[in-house]
Amino acid sequence: MTEEEFEYLQSDVARELIERYIGCEPTRVALATRSAVIATQIKNLNKCRHKLPSYYAARCIVPTISYEQSSSEQTAAVKDFSGSLAVDLTLGLGVDSLYLAKRFDRVIAVEIDPLRAAIARYNFAKLNVTNVEVVNGSAEEFLANFDSRADLIYIDPCRRGAGGESLYAVQQCAPNVVELLDVLRAKSRRVIIKLSPLFDVAQTYKIFGEDAACEVVTLDDECKEVLVHIATGGTDNQLKVTAIRDGRVVMNNFTREDVGYRGGKIAVDAQYICVADVGFYKSRTVEALMRGQGGYRFEGGYLFTEQPPCNFCGRVYRIEQAMPYDPKMLRSRFPRAIVHKRDFPYDTDKLGIKQGGAVHLFFAQRAAQPTVFLVTLHK
Repeated sequence: MTEEEFEYLQSDVARELIERYIGCEPTRVALATRSAVIATQIKNLNKCRHKLPSYYAARCIVPTISYEQSSSEQTAAVKDFSGSLAVDLTLGLGVDSLYLAKRFDRVIAVEIDPLRAAIARYNFAKLNVTNVEVVNGSAEEFLANFDSRADLIYIDPCRRGAGGESLYAVQQCAPNVVELLDVLRAKSRRVIIKLSPLFDVAQTYKIFGEDAACEVVTLDDECKEVLVHIATGGTDNQLKVTAIRDGRVVMNNFTREDVGYRGGKIAVDAQYICVADVGFYKSRTVEALMRGQGGYRFEGGYLFTEQPPCNFCGRVYRIEQAMPYDPKMLRSRFPRAIVHKRDFPYDTDKLGIKQGGAVHLFFAQRAAQPTVFLVTLHK
């Protein structure tokens, strides 16, 4: 988005067009208004309806790149710390600052790009947020001149290079949070660093120190955020999985020793297949989740149990039939099915089974044998 486009989108003419065509297909909007700017803005606002409902309702100005890089309101809402002063060092679209403002008396939001900073100020006014101060500058410059101590500093380093390429190493992202760690610790009682969903949680302590903790945040069974927490005096939990499923928030706390935990229990007569929320696979705590749940076996990427586990954070399927992996038989019997597989040695796409329908098939290794399970959803 250019400065000229931003100025136009604030005009009465643009606001009236957006209100008239909101919810319409972008192609229709472009033909009706002869304005690519209006069409793009309506397209972005329509996307906000579910991911950023507050921005949609307030008809905020939403640049495409800022939308793509933003947190969702659901994941922003689970950052439930509170206090007097919070600092967001990487404002962007401002979703995390919006939710910090609900719990902190005052928020300072730092944005290196002057246009994004101006858009954020405009949007906060539309959202009736009055306790966020937007500062235009780099995180490094702000920290060098910040002579107070915040209750919380939040930072989401940019994971895109100058050419738009994805950056995966923490030290490659901007700002370089590893270089800033000592300053961050000195300037705040708690620091939250948002990392790529691809970040290996086992690297948390090697990169950020023994006082760090890690939180995996998922939304509808998709890993959205990996958060590193650093707090004065240490954090309450070394590892946390926060799963947002079906509108509910489920939190599970673990220790570092739980990562890769193997229970060694064997389900003698497995009747159910349990698929934990992706956050437990990401944090390698699937078996730790099963403590106290009775007999089970974790094999081929799935939990096989004798009874459906209590309060299980995931999906539970009842096994109706187990059969050997026979491509010819499967192709003939199941022209359409929902296929599930983890750690399976064969390419199930070659079976020609169309994805969909009401039938669920699990492809898994059991006792080193490729096996197919016909199941029904238990919960």
